[in-house]
Amino acid sequence: MLHPLCPFVTEELWQRLPRTFSVSSIMVAPYPSEKDVASFDDQAAEQGTALVLETVTGARSLRAQYALANKPAHFHCVFSNDAERASILEGRKDDCSTLMRAASVSIGNNVSPPKGCGQKLVDDKLSVLVDLKGLVDADAEIKKLQKELKTVEPLVAKLEAKIKDARYLAKAPEKQRLQDQEKLKSYGDKAAAARAAIKSWEEFKSGGDGGGDDDDDFWGDDEEQTPEEAAAAAKELEEAKAKAMAKLAKKEANQRSLCNLEIKPWEADQDLKALYVRRGVRF
Repeated sequence: MLHPLCPFVTEELWQRLPRTFSVSSIMVAPYPSEKDVASFDDQAAEQGTALVLETVTGARSLRAQYALANKPAHFHCVFSNDAERASILEGRKDDCSTLMRAASVSIGNNVSPPKGCGQKLVDDKLSVLVDLKGLVDADAEIKKLQKELKTVEPLVAKLEAKIKDARYLAKAPEKQRLQDQEKLKSYGDKAAAARAAIKSWEEFKSGGDGGGDDDDDFWGDDEEQTPEEAAAAAKELEEAKAKAMAKLAKKEANQRSLCNLEIKPWEADQDLKALYVRRGVRF
């Protein structure tokens, strides 16, 4: 079906694919039947490839977030109670390393996340981390975030004062109040995210420069954790994952809502005339 549109590509692919019949070109080959392509259906390979793509997408997001460009970076893929997928990804480690442009890739299940790393949640059981030691300037990142915070905080204060004003409450229409509340929430979320990021960078500065032979131990900390500390850290990570996944689900729901069409031509009972009248169109 694609051959008339891109013959050079399809011919090359066809020459490389396994087949049960022998002809010189795709142009004279019979149209494949179901039994000819049955061997191509490999659910395990498809699931493994999908996992690799999701993981690589997370790693590339981290590169963009921290402006790492093509710098050699050490990535860590941390699973939570998912040994099966950890094993699958371990078998595709070379693919991950190539697509991430990584100096190294480490994969683990139920391990403590390393210190001094940026983190991206792929799903509720997988996080991708990148070791930021020596790759980013924490002071510059903090300065940038503080500048952003100085821009957002006055907007938050201005909107809060506006919303509390008695004249505004008495005269502003409901639609305007809802818009202002949404703006306030958006600015508040940005300010909170900036504060959290500043705190994270401060912790990175204070705890991410430890020396010694343990610097290359990506899974270990400079000090051994007690079982209570490990349990508390694991609980904190799970709570952070749950919050991030809830935020992602809300964002996706909002994006889907933007796709709702007011005109639905596939509905037989769509009253277009009434819709046009509402829009002020005269017949």
